[in-house]
Amino acid sequence: MIVDPDETSVLLLKEVLLMVLPNSVDYQIVSLESGNEALALCSRNNPCIVFTEIRLKDIDGFRFTKSIKEHNPEIPVIIETAIVEDHVEQKACECGCDGYLIKPLDFNKLQALVRQLIRL
Repeated sequence: MIVDPDETSVLLLKEVLLMVLPNSVDYQIVSLESGNEALALCSRNNPCIVFTEIRLKDIDGFRFTKSIKEHNPEIPVIIETAIVEDHVEQKACECGCDGYLIKPLDFNKLQALVRQLIRL
């Protein structure tokens, strides 16, 4: 699942996931702009991994991540953002994310993190 209002980031993440997932036809990549819609979807399904931007239209990525982790701590959540400030990374860790990436995304780091978190 990708929760990000930025179309370019969504396209990049989809491409990486399609390359990294061993049988990508077995996976459905869902992208949403709304954190609240994504939370509702997560409560009905357990995605194998979630990417979220901090700046969402209706809820910030920190609260979004914390809500997912309260519902199901086993779902890996990666926060990806263009905000480059130490306190932001600290806050991301405090809300329980499993990974933190700065945009523009480093392709190799992204690939390695996805492989690690979904145990490929």
